[in-house]
Amino acid sequence: MATRPRFLTDNHISDKVVDYLRAEGYTVELSREALGEKAPDPAIVVYANRTYATVITKNYLHFNQEAYRARDGNREEHRHWGLLCIRCGEPHIIPRFRQLQEIFLGEYHRSSVERYPWALLVHMEIYERSYMVHF
Repeated sequence: MATRPRFLTDNHISDKVVDYLRAEGYTVELSREALGEKAPDPAIVVYANRTYATVITKNYLHFNQEAYRARDGNREEHRHWGLLCIRCGEPHIIPRFRQLQEIFLGEYHRSSVERYPWALLVHMEIYERSYMVHF
């Protein structure tokens, strides 16, 4: 697994956010380029799992369902992806990521070392004034 997370953005994440993450040195792939404009969420998750990527999305409901589905039962082979849900408006995304970047990276590295069998690589939600990490 990479020491720095790879990101896969869905169609709800702006190019401005992608440009910021790339300028910060992250590898960022757009799902619309890798899988097409109309790729369904489960296909994005399969691709992210195969490439050990962390999905960045504003589509909280659908991707959280996929995350909890991956955590159910004996599905360890489906837990090689991460999820970063953006729960704040566009003007707040970059400043909030900048503020929470060390926490996000810490969680990513902690989970890659401890690698709980029921957990994703990382599962975090970013709100305008708070954040949540799922275990």
